[in-house]
Amino acid sequence: MQLQSIAIIDDALKHPEHTQRFVADLAAVLLPKCGVYRSRLENLFRDGRIKELCTEELDYTCGASASHVVAARQFLALFSKNESLDLGVDKEFAAFVKFQQAERACVTTNDLFHAWGRGLVSFRPRDVRILYAARRQIQRVLGRAPNLSELSLRFGPGSTTGIRKQHANPQNKFAEGIVCSERLVHSGLLTQALRELPHWADAFSVKHYVDSEGYEAQSVLVKVSAGTLQFVPKTALTYRSIGVEPNLNLMLQLGIGQRIASRLKLHGIDIHDQSRNQSAARVGSLTGELATLDLSSASDTISYELVKFLLPEDWFFILDSVRTDRYYYKGQTLCFAKFSAMGNGFTFPLETLIFWALSRASCADPSKVLAYGDDIVVPSVDALTVGETLTLCGFSLNRAKSFWAGPFRESCGADYYFGIPVRPCYMRENISIETLYVMHNFFYRNAEWELCNVCLGWIPKHARLHGPDGYGDGHLLGAFIPRVQKATQRKGFAGVTFDTLTFSRRTKISVYPGDHVSPLYSIYIRPDTHVHLGHEPLPATQFSRCGRPLWPVPGKGEVRRTKIYTFSHAYLKHA
Repeated sequence: MQLQSIAIIDDALKHPEHTQRFVADLAAVLLPKCGVYRSRLENLFRDGRIKELCTEELDYTCGASASHVVAARQFLALFSKNESLDLGVDKEFAAFVKFQQAERACVTTNDLFHAWGRGLVSFRPRDVRILYAARRQIQRVLGRAPNLSELSLRFGPGSTTGIRKQHANPQNKFAEGIVCSERLVHSGLLTQALRELPHWADAFSVKHYVDSEGYEAQSVLVKVSAGTLQFVPKTALTYRSIGVEPNLNLMLQLGIGQRIASRLKLHGIDIHDQSRNQSAARVGSLTGELATLDLSSASDTISYELVKFLLPEDWFFILDSVRTDRYYYKGQTLCFAKFSAMGNGFTFPLETLIFWALSRASCADPSKVLAYGDDIVVPSVDALTVGETLTLCGFSLNRAKSFWAGPFRESCGADYYFGIPVRPCYMRENISIETLYVMHNFFYRNAEWELCNVCLGWIPKHARLHGPDGYGDGHLLGAFIPRVQKATQRKGFAGVTFDTLTFSRRTKISVYPGDHVSPLYSIYIRPDTHVHLGHEPLPATQFSRCGRPLWPVPGKGEVRRTKIYTFSHAYLKHA
């Protein structure tokens, strides 16, 4: 198969009309299997009411069979997160309206806790007990606040205020210069932070001198900037708001976030492992003893005063110092009522800690409480109590995605109905060779043979590569005939080969003269690569023709055909 033909096929497939026909082909297979849901879904689809399909929620207490639920959820998954659908909705405006609603909720919560602290309002004794119990729990988990010298400072994989996502790598971020928020400057931590990054500070030093006490000192050029408010795709109807941080703030936030994560892990909460929540969701769908809760705009409704009340003073000071409280959006400067937005390096571990502590303090049996961000698992008998506590603290329970009755539970991307996995394959864009391969393999793994054939029928025969499972979705599962390497057999080996499609890594030639900071950074984070490699790739060791290093940047490069050689016994049997 020629790789040029893949690009030609993709260009032809990505026309919206082809996607509509593909969806209609899948619908023809799925709708007859939807059982009790069929009439409603069929009417919406026939009448072209796609916007309603994007928001449709199934009733899991109507006695539907698991096969009906699987088919209905898969049908809805063709629309709900498809970013390519033109539904006449300004997605960024819809997200900004939701963002403003969350800000108003934070203002209300800030006023409430501020008034409570001054004795102007009273909470119920039960609520006071829960809040103080959560506060003690958080203090026990966090311990003392770290010094900056104890943190593992690093960059994340995303953008900063001066570097866009498509150009994001350590070299570009260092070359951007040192940028921080005004809040960090006034906190008194800026000088200490620069001491922890001596080579970066030296690269942007403008003056070396000896101070009045005889110490060697230097003046470093630091740019002061607010963050920026941006929006990224989420569903077919709306975007998601994120805060883009100055680069120095982000390094400190990620270091603090890692410290919170390590403290959580000591108490049984691993934010790098979703399996415990997923297993609990399965158990809850079988026994009904566990509930799965989800919050609307969770990180956007973590108010400043709530964090101030719950966290120890030393931890609150360091988090408050490195957060960005002002953001630019369309020429305006916004002051946040929330404590931190998504995009802040410590938001996810902080919200996990807060939701976990509030939930534990609200439950009779706290040992069954789990949290992964705003994916919360609690005993079903305590679900309403936990919901009341979260509401008091300014959060909004997402009733459509929270389950404590009936046979359905979902948490951390795992959906179960009577213990049977019913997670669909979401269609997120117009069809292409990549999406067809991914959907075909998903249906194959779930023994949905009719849907497999629909996907296969849209892939030209000369664009089909077949291979075994366990090596990604760069090839089609199914009719795989392994090729035996005769040369290796003669040498005493018995491996087989198959071909798969991969994307090459995008790279950028370094244009930062005298760049000695980025290689030192790669050495600095290497001792902890088991944590950081998943977030930020280490600098490449390749060099361009002119001798300058090639640095990886986010995104997909060109499609390439790769040969894989394996000794797996499961495939040698066929050979």
